[in-house]
Amino acid sequence: MQSAYDKGQWVDFVDEVIGKASINQNYNLSVNGGTDKTQVFASLNYNDEQGLLKGDDRLRYGLRLNVDQKLSSWVKAGISTNITYTDQNKRNQSVFVNALTFVPLGQAYQEDGSINPEYLTGQQNPMSDEIDGQYVNNTRGTNMVANGTLELTPLKGFSFKSVLGTSVSNSRIGMFFGPLSIANITAGYNKTIGFNNQQCYLRL
Repeated sequence: MQSAYDKGQWVDFVDEVIGKASINQNYNLSVNGGTDKTQVFASLNYNDEQGLLKGDDRLRYGLRLNVDQKLSSWVKAGISTNITYTDQNKRNQSVFVNALTFVPLGQAYQEDGSINPEYLTGQQNPMSDEIDGQYVNNTRGTNMVANGTLELTPLKGFSFKSVLGTSVSNSRIGMFFGPLSIANITAGYNKTIGFNNQQCYLRL
């Protein structure tokens, strides 16, 4: 530590772990039209959120489709569907605390520009999770909601409407902490660990 101080090797870890602006991109495309008997609405959505931390982001796709059909003068039917797919990466949030509390002296990077896992003797680099192959926290999921309707109007001023709905969701959570991961160390583990969880739900 004294050697790093004498050499003026100061490190602003807060600036290093953030280091970029948060960017959010959102795009929508929709179309609608039809005839006297059939009406259709469809939309596509793309959303890309980049967090302040490297490896902290979310990508989301959405599809919506509505169809209304007049089967006769007194019978109408319709269906609406909404499908979303999400791919999200999460950083260990303790990185902010580490950046604020770890000794701001040492060499955060090696001579080749790569992250130095032990920036100071006996001190793990708060940015170690950014080393390739050391940290993964990824969730991918698909969700679909569908509703069907049937409306009967046998008599003027009297109508009957039936609605049937269902939702299906599927998700996979994968986590990996390598031996150099700061998340691994701060969580109290001393070995490489991995975790994978698959979930699927159907609701009527």
